Amino acid sequence: MSEKHDIIKPCPFCGNDMPYVVTRADNPDHGHIVCGGCQARGPFVYIRDHTDWIDDAIDEWNDRYDEAEVEKFCKDIEERTKEKMQEIAE
Repeated sequence: MSEKHDIIKPCPFCGNDMPYVVTRADNPDHGHIVCGGCQARGPFVYIRDHTDWIDDAIDEWNDRYDEAEVEKFCKDIEERTKEKMQEIAE
């Protein structure tokens, strides 16, 4: 694991700070991070070699949406939906 991944973020769902890295027995070409509390799973990453795939899995686990961006996106969708509904009603 590289220095940039000294910290794995806590689970975004339950807050548990003990996630762990796993590979799938039925598909050993992929791995991911799993929460030690609620068992939430990060996205699967392809295991290219045994040195960088853990960094990829941690990148995916640590990647979180910016709440302000999500809120802005939702408001935009809501406005566009209202406009379309008005067009249809006319």
